[in-house]
Amino acid sequence: MGNDSLIGGTGHDHLYGDIGNDSLIGGYKKDYLVGGDGNDYLNGNHGDDYLTGGEGADTFVIQKHHRGKDTIIDFTDDTDIIMLKGLSLDDVRIGSRSLEGNVVIEIKGGYSVTLLDLDDSTVIDAEDFTVM
Repeated sequence: MGNDSLIGGTGHDHLYGDIGNDSLIGGYKKDYLVGGDGNDYLNGNHGDDYLTGGEGADTFVIQKHHRGKDTIIDFTDDTDIIMLKGLSLDDVRIGSRSLEGNVVIEIKGGYSVTLLDLDDSTVIDAEDFTVM
């Protein structure tokens, strides 16, 4: 418990933050980042990563020069935020919702992020992003 800062290495990392406002940064391969309860910061880094923030207002980072196809398991509209680092909203294309409720966000350069299982009332738009 507490405010943890965890950074992955060169392998396939599993980072668990537990209760608190955690900072989780993946490594260079497929990583699993689990923030737990609290307002967490999750940055998958390179690779095809799986991120879940848990309860709280979480920040999911999309960074310029990342490569891969990340999956955000529990994005909550009006609570969580997607941070664009080194990117602008012009670099982002929000796809349409699939029958399963998934939305794919395509990033200039071939990178993508899939938001899983969004409810029918969720609309992903510019208000869900912050630019750094």
